Amino acid sequence: MQATNWKRSTAAIVTGTLLGLGAGVILAPQSGAQTRRQMRVLYEEARENLRNHAQDLGLRLNETAKQTRSGFRHWLEEKLLAERHPVNPQRTTVEGLPLVVSGSR
Repeated sequence: MQATNWKRSTAAIVTGTLLGLGAGVILAPQSGAQTRRQMRVLYEEARENLRNHAQDLGLRLNETAKQTRSGFRHWLEEKLLAERHPVNPQRTTVEGLPLVVSGSR
């Protein structure tokens, strides 16, 4: 859901930027050299902005993957321990999970 919203937002920003750039070129009351210089600056800024957003997205995806792996590993360890040892529902761990009583069956 969030990925779809992110894609739509990015597409809207890119489309708006291109339309604005096109209208600016058509309606600009300046010389071609000035317009090209301005377009080069805008292009460089857009490229840098896109690079920063891609980097940020990569970092967030990497963090999400780490959290998912950690959560899955924790869940799997709980399941494996629960099969080997009965659970004492009266006592809980720090995370609020039932405490596994080792050695009793």
